[in-house]
Amino acid sequence: MVGTSLKANVGFSWMKVYLCGEARLEKKHPNATIAKITNMDELRFCANHISGPQSFIDGTDSEIEGHWRYQNGLAVTFTKWGENQPDSYGGNQDCLTVTSSSNQNTWAKGLMDDTGCGEPWGLVCSFTPQ
Repeated sequence: MVGTSLKANVGFSWMKVYLCGEARLEKKHPNATIAKITNMDELRFCANHISGPQSFIDGTDSEIEGHWRYQNGLAVTFTKWGENQPDSYGGNQDCLTVTSSSNQNTWAKGLMDDTGCGEPWGLVCSFTPQ
């Protein structure tokens, strides 16, 4: 759904599933930021609308392994991990993603996963309409 605005009455004003930087560059949504997922409805919405196997959402444990924080430093308030996640596979998975509900990996389908921050996934963005 790259480049498509999606109405979401799940805690966000609006969401857009693509690179947040693109949203700002388009000047359509200069206030777009990486989305904080705070409940199961938001997670389901994201999982059903991302393209590709997974997309980044706000959350990292790069400072202290296993202590997930938003970009603003506050603790992540909601998680629904895939089976055996987070696992910090290879010791370098510090960023939070939502997996697609059509993901082939049944352990993670529509749930959260930790992954390397340099992976080529898109970002789920939230923004306030102007």
